[in-house]
Amino acid sequence: MVFISELATQDLFDHITKHRTHYETQEAFIILFKVLSAIDWLHSHHYIHRDIKPENFVIFKKQIKLIDFEFTSYCGEKLYLESRIRSGTKRYLPPELSTKQRTYKIYYTSDSYSFAKSFQMIECMIHPEKLYILYSLFDTMLLEDPLQRMYISNAKNKVKQMI
Repeated sequence: MVFISELATQDLFDHITKHRTHYETQEAFIILFKVLSAIDWLHSHHYIHRDIKPENFVIFKKQIKLIDFEFTSYCGEKLYLESRIRSGTKRYLPPELSTKQRTYKIYYTSDSYSFAKSFQMIECMIHPEKLYILYSLFDTMLLEDPLQRMYISNAKNKVKQMI
């Protein structure tokens, strides 16, 4: 199988680190909204990405697109899927995937955890008066219990209010 797509100029990690001091707070929230929208679209079609990180978002002109669907799995209407494969980038793994097990429960909110963990770097682009919003958002996405974490769709709605 061959997959053809547009040529990306750079991934989001490189873009953020290169421009981190040149952003306005609203631009940072727009980036977060676009990222959350991409993940939310995937979740709305009952898929869990399983490797959310800035390097898996690329920039095409002014659009941000999610890539790397190697471990993406269909979950359906269930709260979680079971897998024998632990996938994702080690430093962004949610607690339910961080220890070796025979089978893993992978939740939609596993993507929420990975998002919050990997996008903490964007805080340097947010005006100090607005940081509390980002911290409260990330705090609810980084909870130990996957059933208590905020879903991507709820996070997207909160970020949209900041734009």
